Amino acid sequence: MSDVSRLFARKPIAELLVEGESPYALKRALGAGDLVMLAIGAVIGAGIFGAIGTAAAGQYDAAGHLVRSGAGPALVLSFLLLGVACGTIGGYPHVAHVISADLDRVGQLRSGDTIELRRIDLDEARRIDEAERKLRSERLQCVRVLAGDEMA
Repeated sequence: MSDVSRLFARKPIAELLVEGESPYALKRALGAGDLVMLAIGAVIGAGIFGAIGTAAAGQYDAAGHLVRSGAGPALVLSFLLLGVACGTIGGYPHVAHVISADLDRVGQLRSGDTIELRRIDLDEARRIDEAERKLRSERLQCVRVLAGDEMA
């Protein structure tokens, strides 16, 4: 499948429903707090777009007098430069993702420690996560036995 045809690809509804039932799927529910945050984000976003528009075209008061001149070509140039910078290190690129089984190890790193990243697929990440959960469960069971816990 070419890159252009992938832009317009669609998944069948049946496949989407099956993916939604997976234990790894995102929960599809919005609470009141989520909706309030979404609305605040929309208002802020609209304000940003409005500010960019007046920066590009200039701003006039109700009587038609010029309040602020438009930025002109400098605004377009700044967006182009920002686009290039975001593609490198200026825009916080997402170069890696730590699987949940390794989060505790990453959290214990100290300044100057080195880490090695390697590419794995989602199935391997799930297998590693399941093995890590099993190991933690066994360790907890050992601690309970050593502590004399009756629930062990």
